[in-house]
Amino acid sequence: MSIAILLPIHKKYSDLILNNEKKLELRKTLPKDTWENSYTVYLYETKNTGCGKIVGNFIMNSRVLIDPNAPYYRRVEYEKESCLTWEEISQYCNGKVIQGWRVRKPKRFDTPLTLADFGLTHAPQSWCYVEDKEVNET
Repeated sequence: MSIAILLPIHKKYSDLILNNEKKLELRKTLPKDTWENSYTVYLYETKNTGCGKIVGNFIMNSRVLIDPNAPYYRRVEYEKESCLTWEEISQYCNGKVIQGWRVRKPKRFDTPLTLADFGLTHAPQSWCYVEDKEVNET
């Protein structure tokens, strides 16, 4: 059994990831062993902004620390890769160092999956571990 991650996300950002524009997903927490392991990350579009289904995935095989006191050149890099303004990033950081999950090989599914396909009855607040699946992808 291979472990993956289910990540609830707004449709706007899942579209940016799956269109290969957003290369850095910002989160306050990180899966264990991320320095040594890569994870498949499944994108669950939240019901309030999307279809309420799992629409695609990407590989997260590295991360960066996002420091709210980063020098200007890093801020520009973080803005570009995350598709967020520095003001949005700073507000999310709230003065703390956060995680930037590197997005690799994003893939949109032919047919979205449901939470039940992963044995879940509701979406996680931030993210959760799930069993990896073989999926038809476009």
